[in-house]
Amino acid sequence: MRLATTEATLGTENSQAPDRAERSAQQKILVIGTDTRIGAEFSAMLAESPHVVSVARDSIELGGALERERNWREYKIIVNAGGYDSVDQAETREGRVAAWSANAVVTGRLARIARDYGIILVQFSSDDVFDGTKEGAYTEDDPLSPVSVFGQSRAAGELAAMAAPKHYIIRAGWVMSNGATFLNAMKRFAEDGSKPRVVNDLRGRLTFTHDLARAVRHLLAAEPEYGVYNVSSSGPVLTWEQIAREVFIRLGHNPARVRGCSAAEFHQSGAWTMATRPRNAVLDLGKITATGFVPGDQYTRIREYLSDTLGASDLRDEVDLRA
Repeated sequence: MRLATTEATLGTENSQAPDRAERSAQQKILVIGTDTRIGAEFSAMLAESPHVVSVARDSIELGGALERERNWREYKIIVNAGGYDSVDQAETREGRVAAWSANAVVTGRLARIARDYGIILVQFSSDDVFDGTKEGAYTEDDPLSPVSVFGQSRAAGELAAMAAPKHYIIRAGWVMSNGATFLNAMKRFAEDGSKPRVVNDLRGRLTFTHDLARAVRHLLAAEPEYGVYNVSSSGPVLTWEQIAREVFIRLGHNPARVRGCSAAEFHQSGAWTMATRPRNAVLDLGKITATGFVPGDQYTRIREYLSDTLGASDLRDEVDLRA
């Protein structure tokens, strides 16, 4: 996709909406959330593009003049990676306010800007918008049914983002990135001789920020129909215990050292505070794979992550978004 491509006329009654000539000049991509896991990943992926403007999520202030702080006629795409992502802290009083502000209210304001200026809005969401009681994988069309404050704020963000006629909502599974993640913790336990207790009754697939960034780039390049797209790794559905055992095996340690327990037992131990997670977090990938996107295989991604070669198995002919 060429970023300077002229867009079709967007019907709107707002007098500030750009005309056809102004839309043809739109080139910039605004990435919000360089201090978040996915924001940093996507910014790095497009770092060589002169058209990418990256800002920290704190630069988007709820009480500020967001609508007037920049010339929105210059922008073609807004990638909103600045959401609140602390599932447990969202259950606290301060966390509730922060989660709803970042995930719902700010998203609504960005959607209004995107609507008024014909901008494509990319919004991230989570499997936590579901209660986890479905037997099979969740599709993009399944009804929202969040059970945690975090999930509720993400569901509200999805609905808010839909106010932008041009929107891609990326609904992710269990998100992994470089840093203090579950995989790093299991690697440390494997190497120091620990026998960790790991939840064995929550099912899903890992979603690496590398693949989330790839999915966004693919959607913006391929330009399939706007809407919600599930994104996670492909391959077998696993529990957290099975993932932990895989880490031990890959590092040459005895997987029997990993001890399974239920989510309820983990909560009672105090190791996991507050928020309820969906027991079934499996996302159906049929919609995005039908557009030509190839998700990373879960086992392959775990191996690459542990060997610091994440993304080595990617296809080499992916479309470049640089103008």
